[in-house]
Amino acid sequence: MKFREMTYTRPDIDALLARCKELAAKAESAASSEALVAVYYEQSRAFADYNTAANLASIHYTCDTRDAAWKAEQDFFDANGPAVQNASVEISRAFLANPHVDALTEAFGTTCVAGMKNAVLGMDDRTIDLQKEYNALVSQYQQVYGGALVEFDGKQLTIPQLGPYKENLDPAVRRAAYEAEAGYFDAHRAELDELYTKIVKNLNEQAKILGYHDYSELSYVRMNRIGYGPEEIKRFRDQVANDVVPQLQKVIELRRKRTGIEHPTFADLPVTFKDGAATELLRTLAPELLVVVAYGRILPQTFLDVAKYGSINVHGSLLPKYRGAAPIQWAVLNGDKTTGVSVQYMAAAMDAGDVIASRETEIGEFETSGELFDRLKTLGAELLVETVRKIASGDVVRVPQNEADATYTKMLHKEMCPIDWNKSPREIVKHICGLDPWPVATAELGGVSFRVFGAEYTNNKCSAEPGMVVGTDKNGIEIACADGETLLITELQAPGKKRMKAADFLRGHNIKVKG
Repeated sequence: MKFREMTYTRPDIDALLARCKELAAKAESAASSEALVAVYYEQSRAFADYNTAANLASIHYTCDTRDAAWKAEQDFFDANGPAVQNASVEISRAFLANPHVDALTEAFGTTCVAGMKNAVLGMDDRTIDLQKEYNALVSQYQQVYGGALVEFDGKQLTIPQLGPYKENLDPAVRRAAYEAEAGYFDAHRAELDELYTKIVKNLNEQAKILGYHDYSELSYVRMNRIGYGPEEIKRFRDQVANDVVPQLQKVIELRRKRTGIEHPTFADLPVTFKDGAATELLRTLAPELLVVVAYGRILPQTFLDVAKYGSINVHGSLLPKYRGAAPIQWAVLNGDKTTGVSVQYMAAAMDAGDVIASRETEIGEFETSGELFDRLKTLGAELLVETVRKIASGDVVRVPQNEADATYTKMLHKEMCPIDWNKSPREIVKHICGLDPWPVATAELGGVSFRVFGAEYTNNKCSAEPGMVVGTDKNGIEIACADGETLLITELQAPGKKRMKAADFLRGHNIKVKG
């Protein structure tokens, strides 16, 4: 989903705070490890909509702090955020007080409980008014920064809109753009300084109320810095100064020689090549052939034209099908019977060049995208060697792609992970296989989200609703799918556990079967 397609709804704060009280009580009284883990998932879901809304409002507001509607939403979260945050702290406090709290470490790792401890140490109701004041001050600071309008090139530009001018090949344009930006902040120096001073004072007051010397101590807790503190930070800074800076100085010197800029300043930092690209450097290498594999970007035509015999690309599909990202994964996800690799001449468009050679292979019924990738990797390497030999001998036939047959794939994302049990068993198997090894299919069983790595078909029929567990045995977990069919989960991973056979998991855990 694109950002502009995401919908915003102001959350009901009273309802959320009431739900927080319920969850704190449940966390405190949970009578077993399983029950406590289930409450943890509940509280995660309870805050999901609020956090999404808060992030959307913040992004919209910081994009344009002059927008009155989004300023009103940001003000809403500034005023109510501390109460919500402190309600969350009370839930953490209840988790920590439960005698089964170690179950959270077992399920989610050590950082889970450590984060709760930091939350309790870093917040309480005594600072809620100061937290509100802090939020308001930060919003004012953002308004001054995000509302910047700079007169430049005969236009009124925001700071981000100055970006292209800062990278212009003309050094005078670059410097003028930086100076225009600096001029805005210089004009607002007094306002920004006053706001910053108030913010520092506010944070130090919060720290002292909570028993810290100043905010520098509290900041490690507030920012959830687990496993390191001031001493570790000092050693890190020393390492940067002693090891990184000398190497960076060498890089800057090489860049100076390459760009011909004798005395580079801050305005010259974006310039890495004299003509703005690596084309000139590439020409000095005088390559006969350029080969690209899994690069993921469209190269300019000037770049592609440098090599004597052109530029070729190895792509993991039978072009023109599945241009773009993740072609191997989508072949599995879509349940294709076959796929393959193609070698093509590159063009200044996504995977659109003439095809030189291709090789087809069948996709196994239970073959994962990772397994298929490994096979295609070898197949592609063999095909590439053959193609290079043909190019060298002049025995190349270019086959233009039929644009009418072109299809495009999109990148994978974690929102794709949950299994849709309303689909057929085969569709679900392909979903599981296609998302392995990343981002991995998930299924909620008994209120717990599992990663799913293996599944098998059954010949069984049932009357249960899709998604219900209808049986467990030595073979795995049987779940209802579309049209009364079932699927057997054979390999999974519980939170904080290793990947294992479902049968092994069932030996130590119970999953309720719907009757």
